Amino acid sequence: MQLYEFYFKTISGTQLPMDRFRGRAVLLFNSATESQYARQLSKLQRLWENYRNFGLAVIALPCNEIGRAPV
Repeated sequence: MQLYEFYFKTISGTQLPMDRFRGRAVLLFNSATESQYARQLSKLQRLWENYRNFGLAVIALPCNEIGRAPV
């Protein structure tokens, strides 16, 4: 299976195919909003704001290790 054959389920329940991002820089990250690393989310937001016009896509993949993140 190639990267562009994968898809993710969005928070609204629809499918988000990776093929949609072909030719773009994509940053996938494991998010855990209740963890000690949640402060990094604002930095990722700024990164996306600074580079979105250059094609950057930032995709959060929720982590539910502590049972509080929507998956």
